[in-house]
Amino acid sequence: MNESMIQGQIIRPFSPAIGKYKLSDDTITTLNNHIDEILKDENKID
Repeated sequence: MNESMIQGQIIRPFSPAIGKYKLSDDTITTLNNHIDEILKDENKID
């Protein structure tokens, strides 16, 4: 998989639609680090 590509599909066996995606390890690490920073700030949680 190309590091900058996100592969995915939308599955609709019933409502609502479900997204299934493959993300690179770098994308997952970046997303997790961003979420960790948000969770550290009590004002951003609410």
